[in-house]
Amino acid sequence: MKISYYGHKYAPESLTIEINNKKYEPSNTNIKTLICCGNLKEAIPLLKREYRQTQNKNKFITFCFFAENSKDYYFCRQLVANNNNLMDKLRIYKELKHHLQENPPRYTVESGKLIPGATEAPEKKIINVNIDFKKCKKIAFIWIVFSKSRQEYRYTII
Repeated sequence: MKISYYGHKYAPESLTIEINNKKYEPSNTNIKTLICCGNLKEAIPLLKREYRQTQNKNKFITFCFFAENSKDYYFCRQLVANNNNLMDKLRIYKELKHHLQENPPRYTVESGKLIPGATEAPEKKIINVNIDFKKCKKIAFIWIVFSKSRQEYRYTII
């Protein structure tokens, strides 16, 4: 874990802390005060403890299955479980697997010439996707709520 900090010596509120080259704002203001005063032996363990606690918080997961001979993956945002609840994760896994077995993904490709005023419809081709149920990975979700109207989520494949 690489920790770096910079800012004005006499102003803890101007101190910027980076952990692994990502900006981090500790919720405990005493940490910044300790760093400004030069008490690094007390501040660094507190900072590491708080950082690790926030990393494990608010992690929701779902599962994704990969298509055969492809890097495409399929998952459902609505099927989300807490990472610490084993029974919930198993329920999500079984539910998604059952859904993909019952309703395999498919998409439509239309091809043909586009001629204005023509009565010929483009040729439609439906492509069914075969899912490889042996290739499964977890996806970690983090929800970011800005307001009731604006919510975002970010996910990473584990």
